[in-house]
Amino acid sequence: ALRMAAVEGSKAEKSLKRKLMGEGYDVMMHKRNLIEGNFEIDLFLPEINTIIEIDGPQHFVPIFGEDKLKETIKFDSIKNGLLLTQMRKQEKRNRK
Repeated sequence: ALRMAAVEGSKAEKSLKRKLMGEGYDVMMHKRNLIEGNFEIDLFLPEINTIIEIDGPQHFVPIFGEDKLKETIKFDSIKNGLLLTQMRKQEKRNRK
């Protein structure tokens, strides 16, 4: 089940994708190469240049062990920092 969720998306990802598509948005799931570092983005709405990350319990609870949780938290921190940096750069460009 976990391997399928990694490929097809979690229940939360699929549910939100359906809702957004129902509202008329184009939604890309598990997109790579949107930010540096080859991180995978859960959902991307290209028309409004918006990234959505959905953190399930494995991001907060040691479901797969303490070492895996520490690694997940580390990579979440890097990814979130990259997203914020990219957003700030975009805001500066929009002001010009």
